[in-house]
Amino acid sequence: MEVITVITVLQFWLLASDVFDVRQAKRLFPMIGGGGSLAAMLVGSQLKPFTKAYGSDMLLWLVCGLLLALCAMSVVTTRLPRAPIPPSPRQTSLKTGRKPFGPYLRVMALLVVSASVVATVIDYQFKIISSSALRTESDLIGFFGQFYAVTGLSTLVLQFVFARPLLNRFGVDIALLILPLSLGFSSVAILAWPVLASAVLGKFADQTFRFTLHNGGLELLWLPVSRQQRLDAKPVINGTLKSAAEGLRQGSGDSGLDAVLGEIELRVEVELAKAGMA
Repeated sequence: MEVITVITVLQFWLLASDVFDVRQAKRLFPMIGGGGSLAAMLVGSQLKPFTKAYGSDMLLWLVCGLLLALCAMSVVTTRLPRAPIPPSPRQTSLKTGRKPFGPYLRVMALLVVSASVVATVIDYQFKIISSSALRTESDLIGFFGQFYAVTGLSTLVLQFVFARPLLNRFGVDIALLILPLSLGFSSVAILAWPVLASAVLGKFADQTFRFTLHNGGLELLWLPVSRQQRLDAKPVINGTLKSAAEGLRQGSGDSGLDAVLGEIELRVEVELAKAGMA
């Protein structure tokens, strides 16, 4: 299922980069991201009544049906008109370069990998400090439930209310600076005061800004790239390199702690879904 998710998200944003121009993307990408978060909350709120009425086995058939519908929609979207790419010095250099990864794409790859590595470190610090501060499993479940409920709400507000005006007024560069600046500040706070509040600050910034301004800004950075180079480079950068960077957690740190806290987070997600908050 993880493979299907990665491929589906990658294909969706490749299509969005082809269909929308820069002005449309600045207006619509934040709303598209917010729609995804809102859909996750709505689906989560309906899991309990659905499984109660039809049983948990029907969820697999529902997923299969949705995947088939997704395949049909993918065929239809291939006929959509593609937005023209305006000529620019950046695009010209990308077209004329012989190497598949020119300076612009190498910088994007470094940005994606660096963000993934930092997110892994922040997540590990968050789990270490929270497990040290909260000794019992019930305390951890309650804490994670409140934390993810608040971050989910803040993500929706940021995507639907603030992301579009921020991108239109200040541009992609400023939007992309918010996440590293907030993570840098929280990292200094963790080094100076390794307490739960510092870890919460870092994880909250990562959860809130990464899936809104940061990811939306990264997708906007792909628009000046030619369609062929997007098809060649984006699966490598957003797929292989990003997944490899995120997989560093499996080879470092306390795998036992990750397993325990991962199980607790899964229980939290189930409880949030039952309560209609996931």
